[in-house]
Amino acid sequence: MVYSAKNVKKLRSFVVVLLALIVALAGAMQLYGCSSEAREQGGAVSKQPSDESTYNIIYNQALLNVMGYSTADEAIRDSDESNDPDSEAGYLEAHVLDDGSVSLTYSSEQYDYTLDWTKKQIESSCSSFASLYDGCSFEVDDGWQTIDCYLTPDVATSVGTWLSSIQIVEIYCAQMQTLEHPGDASWTVTINLYNVETGQLVVSASSEGGTLSFTPEDWGVSS
Repeated sequence: MVYSAKNVKKLRSFVVVLLALIVALAGAMQLYGCSSEAREQGGAVSKQPSDESTYNIIYNQALLNVMGYSTADEAIRDSDESNDPDSEAGYLEAHVLDDGSVSLTYSSEQYDYTLDWTKKQIESSCSSFASLYDGCSFEVDDGWQTIDCYLTPDVATSVGTWLSSIQIVEIYCAQMQTLEHPGDASWTVTINLYNVETGQLVVSASSEGGTLSFTPEDWGVSS
């Protein structure tokens, strides 16, 4: 998915803020979504019990990239620095696969913790966004595949970090899909931007293609 805005001064600010937040997010998620505490179709994850108490989760290159990692080795190095295999917020072991994916082995307790932690991050992000931007909100469907964003024209066309907030929620939704659907090697997220004052859809794009591109006029605002 491509994020852009035309004829709006905020474009450069968005690029800077977006990169900074994605780097921060990658560190916070520590690949597996919990840290020491805890777009295109891709992000393959298979949840396969290797025995009665462990799960093998595979993060492919597409998902690693949207998390902010350029290589599997980088992801493992970053995660291993703070990983505690004895902690519920950690993982047992990590391996780089031949196709550039990362395979993490979780205990049942660690897997459940990661799933619950990721879900709470989505809920927290939606709540924080609504508190930060008066009259605006995010809604995520039960399957984690659609993010409906209700924005006021003033927020949509002003300098701010709301676009970065959307991408953070998109990453968490992608991870929830990969965790909740064992053996399914695909995920997709569609983002819809609505004018909260009119209820009209302004623009829509998905991880399978499209651009969140708009002008102030699309929101009824003169440039």
